[in-house]
Amino acid sequence: MSILKTRIGRMLLILLIGISIWFSPVPESIDPRAWHLMAVFAATVIGLIISPYPLGALAIFSLTVVAATGLLSIKEVLAGFADPIIWMIACAFFISRSFIKTGFSRRVGYLFISKLGHSSLGLAYGLILTDLLFAPAMPSTAARCGGIITPLFRSISDVYESNPEQSTERKIGAFLVQCIVQCDAIICAMFLTSMAGNPMIGKLAGEMGITITWVSWALAAIVPGLLSLTIIPLLLYRFYPPELKKTPEMRTLALVKLKEMGPMSWFGASIAGSVQGMNWLPMMGILLLAYYYSHYMMASAIAHISAMYTIFVSITIAAGAPPMLTGLVFGMFSNLYMATTHYSGGPAAILFGCNFIPLTTWWKIGFLISLVVIPIWLIIGSAWWSVLGFW
Repeated sequence: MSILKTRIGRMLLILLIGISIWFSPVPESIDPRAWHLMAVFAATVIGLIISPYPLGALAIFSLTVVAATGLLSIKEVLAGFADPIIWMIACAFFISRSFIKTGFSRRVGYLFISKLGHSSLGLAYGLILTDLLFAPAMPSTAARCGGIITPLFRSISDVYESNPEQSTERKIGAFLVQCIVQCDAIICAMFLTSMAGNPMIGKLAGEMGITITWVSWALAAIVPGLLSLTIIPLLLYRFYPPELKKTPEMRTLALVKLKEMGPMSWFGASIAGSVQGMNWLPMMGILLLAYYYSHYMMASAIAHISAMYTIFVSITIAAGAPPMLTGLVFGMFSNLYMATTHYSGGPAAILFGCNFIPLTTWWKIGFLISLVVIPIWLIIGSAWWSVLGFW
C-alpha cells in the first residue's frame, strides 16, 4: 500500500501494532506491566525493521513511552547508559569519525593498494585489509563501508571505466563489490566493536550470566575469520571473475594519491519444540542454520538480534550447551548473515545501490557463499573453540 511507503504511514503502523497489543486481553499468569512492556518491545522491533526514523530516534521514543507510562522508572530506563560496554562502543564511534574526517582511513587504503594493487585479486585483498584494520575501532559497518571502502572501490572502478552506465561493471567493479560485502560480514563477526549490534549481544549475554569480553570474542573469531577472508576472494575470483586480471597502474596511482594527501597529521518457541530432547551439539547446528537463514526475512541485523538472540541462546543452553560458547557463536553468526541479500545490512544496501550487480546474481552469490562460510565457522571454528577451552 502506498501509505506504507511514507514515513508517517510506517510510523502509524508501528503505533497501531503497539496499541493493539497494549489493549488486547492480558493472558492469565502474566503481569499486566510485563504485557505492556512487550507491546512497546514489539512495536520497537517492527520500527527497527521498517525504519521510518533512524535507530537512535526510535530508541529514544520507546524509552520515553516506557518512562511516561510508568512501566519503568527514569532510573531503570537509563540504567543501560551506565553499562561500560555502551561507553566502549561510544568511544569507538568517536574514534571512527576521526579516522574518516582526517583522511587517515583513505591513506591506509591507498597504502594497501600501493602494495597489493598489481592485480584485481590484490586490490580485493587491499580493500578487505583496510576494512579489517579499522573494524575494531569503527562499530558502524555502514560508516566503514560508506565512508572508507566504497569511495576507494569507486575510485578504482572509475580508473578502469568499470561502471553500470557503460555496461562494463563486470570488468572489475562487480567482482570488488561482492568481495567487499561478503568479507565485511566476516569482519563484523570478528570483533565485539566491529558492528553496532555486537555490544547489544554482549549485554544480552550478560543478562543471562555469560560474560563476553572483547578479547574472548576476538580469540574465538580469529581463526575461522581469517580463513574465511582468505578463501572468499579466491572463490569469487574463480567463479565470479573480473574481466580485468592485471592492474599494475593502481599501485602507481595509489602512491600518487598518498603524495597528494601530504604528510600524515595527528588523528584522534516453535523451534524449541522441534528440537526438544536433542543433544545440544546437533541442536546448536540446527538452530544456527535457522538463525542464519531467517535473516532473509529481516532488513536489520539489530532487529534480528533484538527479536531472536536471547531466545535461541536460551534454548541451546537449556539443552546443555556451554554458555560461553553459545553466547559467542550466536553473536558471531549475528554478523555472518549480513551478506545474504541486498537489504541484509548497511554495506549491502550501499553497495547494491551502486548498481554493479543484478538482484538475482546478488542473491545467488550470497546463498552460495553461505554454503562455504557456515562450514568454516562450524567445523574449523569448533576445533578452534575446543582448543580455547570453550567446550
